[in-house]
Parts: sequence; C-alpha cells; structure tokens
Amino acid sequence: MRWARLFLPLFVIGSAGAGIIALMLAPAPEVAPVAVSANPSVTVAPAKPLEENTARDVGGGAVPTPIVPDAPLERIAPAPILKPLEAFGPPMPPLGKEEPFLLFQPIVENAGTLVAEGRIIMLASVLPVEASRMCTGANNAQWPCGKKARTAFRALVRGRAISCQLIDQQKTAIETECLVGKENLGDWLVEQGWAEAKPGSDLESLGQAAKLMGRGIYGTGS
Repeated sequence: MRWARLFLPLFVIGSAGAGIIALMLAPAPEVAPVAVSANPSVTVAPAKPLEENTARDVGGGAVPTPIVPDAPLERIAPAPILKPLEAFGPPMPPLGKEEPFLLFQPIVENAGTLVAEGRIIMLASVLPVEASRMCTGANNAQWPCGKKARTAFRALVRGRAISCQLIDQQKTAIETECLVGKENLGDWLVEQGWAEAKPGSDLESLGQAAKLMGRGIYGTGS
C-alpha cells in the first residue's frame, strides 16, 4: 500500500520533466526576413510600376495624361451678344442751359457765394455781402450784418438740393442762377435784404423795396 501511494506523484513529476526536455531539444522555428531601408525605423515598400499610357514622368512626379476621345473635337460658337453697344445710345452731352447741375451740401462762403465740387458759384445779378461786413443800426450801433446774412442763407439751403445752370463745365468760377425748388436764390437774398442787387439788373426794384422796409442789412440788427 505504501508503494502505491508514492507511484502517482512520481509519475506526474516524471511526465513533466520529459515534456520540458522535449521542448529544449526541439529545433527553433524559421522566421521570414523583413526588408528594411537604410533608416532602421522606416520600412520601404517596393514601388509599383506605372501603367503604360496613364501617366508621364515630370521631374520625379507622376501626372495623369488628359483623356482624349477618339471622335474629332467640335468647335462651339461664342455666346451671342445680348445687347449691342449701339443700343445704349450716344454718350451724354455736356450740360447746357436747359440741363441744370445739382449741388448737394455746398459750402456757403457768404450771402451770395457757394462752393461745391471744386467750383465757386456766384449768384447772378447779386452783390454778395461778405461775412466780415459790419452795419450801422439804431443809435449808430455796429452789428455783424455779414454773419447774419450768411446764417440766413445757410438756413435756406441746408439739407436741400440746389439746381444751377452750368453751361461751361471747365470753369471753376461761375456766375449763374440757382434754385432751391422754385425759389431763386438771388431773388430771395435781395428781397430779404441779405444781399444787394447789381446796378442795372432786374433785381434793383427788389433791393429798393428791402431798403425801404428796413429788411436784412438795412435793419437795426435787433
């Protein structure tokens, strides 16, 4: 009975030892070689040959060639001109007496003179009142009638389009008539007494009336 108990452990130990010895004596498996480049960290794959008639070499790069159909090329006519140049009409003629020139936000130099777009426009038949002019009022007191005349003229044209007759576009200093709506600026200035009429002009009667009524520069300044 004692030998029977020892037989099983001895058999297990003997079998395990035989297995270890067999593994040690077995030949090592063969490993397929791997191609490497000069740089051990980079694997170089073999280049694929370019297919014939699909690409051409241009300095080391491959550029696909254009696909040309077997059928002959067809020439397409240019698109028709939708509107001939003659349909736009001739160029606009220079401004004439019947074609007024519009001024927007002009500078009021004084009561009778405007500056706009590089032009100095003096109202026809009007003697402008300079902004520096001083007038004599009641008790021989001096008052700045020139500044008040300019202020009144500015209030008339502020924010409104001014229409002037401009025949010669080359001139930079022009004497002409100008309107705001239907109001003639020269007539308004002389009638209100904020400018004087030129001697012999059609505005002389308006200037005489303004002087008799004590309007504008003919007033007391109060």
